Amino acid sequence: MSINRKIWGTASYGNAKFNIIFVVFFTILLATACCLHIYEDNLNGPPIRSDGFGYNSYLSSIFIDGDLSFHSALTEVSDDDLASKAYGLGPHPTTGKMFTKYLPGTALLATPFFIAADVFAKLYKFPRTGYSTPYQVANILSGIFYLCIGMLAIYTTLRRKYPSQIAGMVLLLVTFATNVFHYATYDGSFSHIYSFAIISIYTLLLDQYRNSSPNRDTYYLIGLGIAIGLIAMIRLPNAILGILALGLIVEKNLKLESRIHLFQHLAIFGIAAFISTMPLFAYWYRTSGSFIFNSYAAFPPKNGKLEGFNWTKPEIFKFLFSIDRGLFFWSPVTLLGFLGLPSLLKRDHVFPGLITLVLAVHIYICSSWWTWSFGASFACRPFVDLMPLVSVPLATSIVTIRKKWGARWTWALIFCFISINLILMYSYWHSYIPYTGTTLKTLENLPMNFGIEY
Repeated sequence: MSINRKIWGTASYGNAKFNIIFVVFFTILLATACCLHIYEDNLNGPPIRSDGFGYNSYLSSIFIDGDLSFHSALTEVSDDDLASKAYGLGPHPTTGKMFTKYLPGTALLATPFFIAADVFAKLYKFPRTGYSTPYQVANILSGIFYLCIGMLAIYTTLRRKYPSQIAGMVLLLVTFATNVFHYATYDGSFSHIYSFAIISIYTLLLDQYRNSSPNRDTYYLIGLGIAIGLIAMIRLPNAILGILALGLIVEKNLKLESRIHLFQHLAIFGIAAFISTMPLFAYWYRTSGSFIFNSYAAFPPKNGKLEGFNWTKPEIFKFLFSIDRGLFFWSPVTLLGFLGLPSLLKRDHVFPGLITLVLAVHIYICSSWWTWSFGASFACRPFVDLMPLVSVPLATSIVTIRKKWGARWTWALIFCFISINLILMYSYWHSYIPYTGTTLKTLENLPMNFGIEY
């Protein structure tokens, strides 16, 4: 581990410390207060809605209905066929079996909270629908919990390479200067914060595997396989992160010059990944009669467009720079992370190189989606998932800035990034920024909207 620590690491910064426990505790309090503000003031609601309704329909069907009929979910929507399909529910065009287009990974991770809510509903005589107050509260708590898991994993990963102050600076930027906090609170029922948590753990496991002794490799490979399986079951395009594990497996075993060990490591990782994704394959087979099934293609077009990818015409420039949800426009701290990649690549070609490849492929996939802005969203929501990867080169950028400007001005820059993001997030919550179609005029009117409110 010492070799890679020297490659990535930096000099000590005196006695500067970062209290991760305090920050996580503060984040829990802040997230709870924000959720109370959102739902008591009817800024949006209920917590289980839109995509989150589709994920929760697995849980209400399994634990309330006792099958996969989705009866409880359909009851909450209406008997109207179009209304149910708007929530991702409908009969399979071939088998006629009711299904949801959403993948089950998010529901799997939220299961402990749903079960706790179900027990509470039984004890205190709340309606056992899967959507009454205990279930809504449990969904909120689930989003906050996985935010904290992701924060702890990111901080732990960075502390293996950097001093606590640098790791803390990056963690604050990732959490509060991007849309990560938004997708743990306002849209906490969506899949993004769950992907964020598991990918954070996956990134930590990658570094641990890369620097582990041979007698511990198996444990990390199993963990990596389970993690990539969960990542795929939450959002299938994120399965490209398997490139990272495969690349590091090859790197490690080429150093050992052992072809047998290479095949063993690939087999352990592959078997663990396959086993962890079996629930998804089983569900697809039960629903469609096939182990591979594009659930989104089974629904009618939206506004004349099928939900799918336009691989030959990716909207890369819009995805990165558009005023309407462009990644770098809405989260410039992400650009700061990308700018740290060249410096990181000079010190370590393999892992940063793999991160660069995954980020590039992710941008291509997302910008090829039929609606590159991903519909109603705050900022660029598919990049919430990959912020754990962005945090690695972002740390390099923060080190460079701190060396040139000093700690005081670095903290000032971090304060500016966070303040701007929180103002925009607050504006989105209060509908000063629309769900879709943001223009320069929208942003110019923000001061006037704040003046009217206060």
